[in-house]
Amino acid sequence: MDAGRNPWRGDGDTGSAASDPAPAPDKEGAAQPHNPWKSPEDEAQARRSAGIDDIFRGRDRRRRMGGGPDAAGPGPGLARLAGPLAAALVLGALAATSVHVLDEGEQGLVTTAGRYARTVGPGLTVTLPWPVQQVSVHKTAEIAQMGFPAKGGEATLLTRDQFLVNLAWQLRWKVRDLKAFSYGAADPEQTLRRLGEAQMRAAVAEVPFDALWDGTQQGALQDRVRRRLQAVLDAYGLGVAVEGVEVVRADPPARLADAFRRVSEVREEARKDQDTARKFAEQTLTKAEVETAEFDKAYGEYKAAPGVTRQRMYYETMEKVLGNNQKVVVGSGVNATVPLPAARAVAAEPAVKK
Repeated sequence: MDAGRNPWRGDGDTGSAASDPAPAPDKEGAAQPHNPWKSPEDEAQARRSAGIDDIFRGRDRRRRMGGGPDAAGPGPGLARLAGPLAAALVLGALAATSVHVLDEGEQGLVTTAGRYARTVGPGLTVTLPWPVQQVSVHKTAEIAQMGFPAKGGEATLLTRDQFLVNLAWQLRWKVRDLKAFSYGAADPEQTLRRLGEAQMRAAVAEVPFDALWDGTQQGALQDRVRRRLQAVLDAYGLGVAVEGVEVVRADPPARLADAFRRVSEVREEARKDQDTARKFAEQTLTKAEVETAEFDKAYGEYKAAPGVTRQRMYYETMEKVLGNNQKVVVGSGVNATVPLPAARAVAAEPAVKK
């Protein structure tokens, strides 16, 4: 191949654009480019394709017109929809932050630029959009529970008789005033916990250990703590209603469990002995009352007939004394054996079965 010869041109071409001959006309008279790898017959039958200049020229034309799939920017239809879509999104966001639906038992705290505005109840509520106004929803109808101690550990309290008791209890409460509960203290639940612990500690100091251990005064303790805690919460203005206080466990401290177990066993034995003594006292008292009644009856008879009564009482007494004796003194210094009557002996013998 000659130097400078363009293989894509025909014979005699020098590779210069200026010296390229015009393409050979086809059967219809249109000029066709020459392909060196094809014969003139194939080129005559091949369909003419667009050149690279035609491709770039068409793309530049579509880009200038602003349309078509190869355009650099969005089409005129999408550009017309961008504005309404953006407006719809903004309106939807404003409506979502302006309309609030509260369920039954819920209350909402409305704030304007961070400051309290009002309290709303269940139902539909319309406010200014965020961030101008916000609504904080709280379930005020539900009764919450607070356990003491907080992490289920051991809480030792001092009783009136200087004993330590491991006390666990539950506090039931609910929000009565949402505004006061939200703004009355920095941490209202923590404040409620501390006040509850203080009131329980003060109430336990007024009760003996045994009354807490056996549960005889637990009901009075619970009612006392509830009333005192409610009074303190009202004085602080926390907007909390105390629904109830319940003692779950009242045991001696864990490190003294063995000692208190032995004390409990001794107390149980002492309680049994006390029951036995009480029964014996009741029986003795009943017997004494019966004997007293008999004596009063005999004395009444004696006052009515002293001589006869003395004689009868003498005979009855001698019969009781001498009834089981085999020897009877009948004279001064003389002992004699008086056999029992045959009838009494026969009566004393058991019956013989035939």
